[in-house]
Amino acid sequence: HNNRENVHGNPGIDPARLDDNMYFVQKDIRSVYKDVFQEAVDKYNEKQKRNDRKIDDYYDKIKKSEKVHEQR
Repeated sequence: HNNRENVHGNPGIDPARLDDNMYFVQKDIRSVYKDVFQEAVDKYNEKQKRNDRKIDDYYDKIKKSEKVHEQR
């Protein structure tokens, strides 16, 4: 869920204990988006007659969107 680095220096985080964190799955987020959403994107693109409405890269679309945010 949260692969972000501690860039703000949150005082509640003890850097000495970061090695104790458990990571169940840690993959490149772009590849995860492709694995999860590619089939739906392909179906969506098949229905579109206008090329400007087709989605080339769903992750880029979400990242550039002002309404939704990508998972980090």
